[in-house]
Amino acid sequence: MIQALLDTNVLLDFLNKRKFHAEASLILDLAASGKMRACVSAHEMTTLAYFLEKEMKNSRECREILKQLFSLVRILAVDKEILENAVYSQMEDFEDAVLEAVCLKNGVQTIVTRNVKDFVQSKVEAVNPSLFLELMTNSLS
Repeated sequence: MIQALLDTNVLLDFLNKRKFHAEASLILDLAASGKMRACVSAHEMTTLAYFLEKEMKNSRECREILKQLFSLVRILAVDKEILENAVYSQMEDFEDAVLEAVCLKNGVQTIVTRNVKDFVQSKVEAVNPSLFLELMTNSLS
């Protein structure tokens, strides 16, 4: 089964119904139907909570949304080894390097992000949501 790590921007598109909500929703539908495994790094969850609470101004509702998200995605731990690997990564942005290291440690083949250019130096392939959906459609037919 294809495993893909969803970058924070894709998750926020879905949760906040931003401009690219439809694509993010289709990706999470694939995860919900068992056609792929959507992964999220643990540190992304705290970032999501921050932005959701800022947007919603309701921490209880935010936590309910996070609970629902837990049922759709596999949460990947971030530990000292991952952080150390990220420090030595060729990637300039540390947070993106952490995502790369999380993927490498957990055998995740793809990062789905709207900021593909930020992952040019990554050892893990990064694709935008529309290309990921196209690849999934081709692999499922």
